[in-house]
Amino acid sequence: MLELRNCPVCDTIKEVCRVVHIRKDDKLYACPTCGVLFASPQYEPSELKHIYNKEFYNDDVTLHKGTTALGGAPDPTATETIRKALIKRYPALAAPGIKILDYGCGLGQFLATFKKYGADCLGIELSGVAAASARQRFGLNVIEGDEETLEELPDGEFQLIS
Repeated sequence: MLELRNCPVCDTIKEVCRVVHIRKDDKLYACPTCGVLFASPQYEPSELKHIYNKEFYNDDVTLHKGTTALGGAPDPTATETIRKALIKRYPALAAPGIKILDYGCGLGQFLATFKKYGADCLGIELSGVAAASARQRFGLNVIEGDEETLEELPDGEFQLIS
């Protein structure tokens, strides 16, 4: 694991950031300068790949806690509520054809909800199992990749990035 010394967005020193939550392996910090929440220490990319492929999703796309991941359908309560809240705050997101990027899209429920209303959706997911499931279940365009995959995308392409 990698101990962060500064905010990963604006480089504010970690000591002035407020601890907002303590977890088993890390702490979540709130940066007073830019408002981002970040964890420290953070997993190395190779550690994350292992966690997502072996400890979070397994080969039959069930969560390792033994629960099948939403049975292949978007959760209407959660994803519809999020969509409506976003549109209330940003009405332009209701327009058909808006471009959405979901980095860490998981099984694709968030993107599937927007796609249902005509959005042009792209997902990036570290877990190959989850990415394949999102493509198969919802017909989504999902790339298996990490944060370096973001560098390959054109600037200014998306109206919403989550």
